[in-house]
Amino acid sequence: MKTARLLSVTLCAISFAAMTFPAPAFAQEILWWHQLSAPSFGSSATGDIDGDGHLEIVFGTYFNDEHVYALNAEDGSLLWSFDTGGCNDASPVIYDVDQDGALEVVIPASSPCMVYCFNGATGAVEWSISTGSPNCIDSPPAVADVDNDGRPEIILGTFYGHVFALNGENGSTVWVANLGTNSYIQSDPAILDCDADGQLDVVVAQWAGDERIYALKGNDGTVLWFSDLPEDYMYHGASFADIDEDNLPELVIGSYDGDLYVLNAENGSLAWEYTGVLYVGAPTCIADLNRDGHLEIVMAYSNSVKVLSHTGAALWTCTTGGSVFRGAAIADINNDLIPDVVFGSDDGILRALRGSDGAVIWTINLEAHYGRTFDMDHAPVIADFNEDDSLDVFIIGGYGSSSQPTQNHGRAYALTAGAGNGPGWPMFRHDEQHSGVFLPEPHDISISISPLSPPIIIPANGGSFSFNAVLNNAESNPVNFFTWILVKLPSGSWYGPVLGPVNLTLPAGGTLTRLRTQSVPGSAPAGNYTYCAYVGPGFAAKWDSSSFTFEKLGFGGWGLGISEWENDGEAFDGHEGACNAPLQDALPAEFAVGGCYPNPFNAETVIPLELPQRSKVQVELFNLRGQNLGTIHEGIENAGWPKIRFNASALASGVYFYRVTAEGQERDGRFTSVGKMLLLK
Repeated sequence: MKTARLLSVTLCAISFAAMTFPAPAFAQEILWWHQLSAPSFGSSATGDIDGDGHLEIVFGTYFNDEHVYALNAEDGSLLWSFDTGGCNDASPVIYDVDQDGALEVVIPASSPCMVYCFNGATGAVEWSISTGSPNCIDSPPAVADVDNDGRPEIILGTFYGHVFALNGENGSTVWVANLGTNSYIQSDPAILDCDADGQLDVVVAQWAGDERIYALKGNDGTVLWFSDLPEDYMYHGASFADIDEDNLPELVIGSYDGDLYVLNAENGSLAWEYTGVLYVGAPTCIADLNRDGHLEIVMAYSNSVKVLSHTGAALWTCTTGGSVFRGAAIADINNDLIPDVVFGSDDGILRALRGSDGAVIWTINLEAHYGRTFDMDHAPVIADFNEDDSLDVFIIGGYGSSSQPTQNHGRAYALTAGAGNGPGWPMFRHDEQHSGVFLPEPHDISISISPLSPPIIIPANGGSFSFNAVLNNAESNPVNFFTWILVKLPSGSWYGPVLGPVNLTLPAGGTLTRLRTQSVPGSAPAGNYTYCAYVGPGFAAKWDSSSFTFEKLGFGGWGLGISEWENDGEAFDGHEGACNAPLQDALPAEFAVGGCYPNPFNAETVIPLELPQRSKVQVELFNLRGQNLGTIHEGIENAGWPKIRFNASALASGVYFYRVTAEGQERDGRFTSVGKMLLLK
């Protein structure tokens, strides 16, 4: 049987079905097409599977064609193909599953109930296993080391409620979970550490049966939790990211009940849901589409694509003339630093929309070019196929039916996407763990935070501490990024962000140092805290982090009665591109005085000012009875963010007040502010 399968592999350098031509009649240049006898449902995968330094594209086809194809991405010529003898209704994954240094292609053959692992370079079958009739496979496989043996496993679902974990090196079974024989697991598994215990977990969803979302422990397939919230079928699986900014992942999944669910991955509880649309059958995807540091969600339902904010607010909607069932791909195709949304629909039109507002970048009517029905039940993939340093798009369409398969037909297209040359969307759900998250290219940005006066002990009624934040760009080009701070509470949960996300740009080799103060409210629970700062493209990824700890007391009546988590000090905003000094035009808009830091303090504290113009500044000190103890600072300060240092070593412990008076020297303006400080010796 294995020999017969090997003989069905076809190797050739050029296929007459692949054609290259210019197409001046279309806004986007069609690079090439490949003729098929059926469409491809699901999506494709891209990778250099033959090690020649060029990308290939791999996909499977439906009834009446029934092949796995590997095409050379630069011109659409055939590298190899394989006849599975049945429909191939699940997307492939490209990965070195046997760890021999070469890529393999893993793809299920749906109706034959087989899983194949192909040698990427030759198309030879390295192994194949049967899931057993009638366990048909529509579930795109995911890959990760879920059993902690140092080698990757392949996870997929089947009809009649099975989830398989297979060893990547030979296809042998690690475990099989049955979630109800009256259900189908057609969803693509999502692989992530749901509960932050260091063990990868597997999340799948049911079509029919109990209509549940299940989280399974990756090492043995036992149930971690399940959710009964959905009230109808789910065909595609969940995407995942830290949507609500609590430093833990959320799962995002649509249901035929018309709702989009955002669940806390640790226990399946509901974070929020979006209701009131038609069935949500398509896969979701996630990205920071408007460059605000927060993640947005792209959902497709019926004939529409909608973008939601990280809190569930609808941002924009695009309605098409046909079903959008396989979702979208995301990449910055026009090089404007804003991720864009690319998708096909059953009206035969491939669309590229700007992620921030849904504005049309381009559309192309592939049905008009093809001249026949061109339903696109296939999610696009995006990469630089012709190696011109700009992104291209690949998609397949046509007509497919299981009842009259001889009428099926299809065509694969590769076309230019735009001037963008950053990361693309290389496979279904973006990556082999099916996160569905678009990630900008990582950069060598570092952050370090250090407290001024450790150890930090916050009184029961609240207090504050000061710290230095140092950010550095080790690259030879400017980098735009975000920085933000979260607080890990004594309970182990995360709070924040207490700072940011703040958008910054550092020049090549640039360093930015800021002195900040964090207030901790009296209502915060007693215990040990971790204060953690991050840099990255936003909540989708963290390039670097730095942290320190502090303690909050739960006894005693002293403190400042602070009621909020407030972070202030030297400003970040207005310092885009700053390198060790404020920009000349980056000045405060008005007079202001920040809270002194540290506070409480022992001997020395700092009073930060914000001066929109050169000013005469006087700082006076008062005790609790209102007696003026004298002037602790008087002089001319330049516009900007001067700091007044005060040494109170000659004073007794207690509460004091300081009054700051500033008089503008360049134009009229007088400002007075009073603050409170607590001296503890």
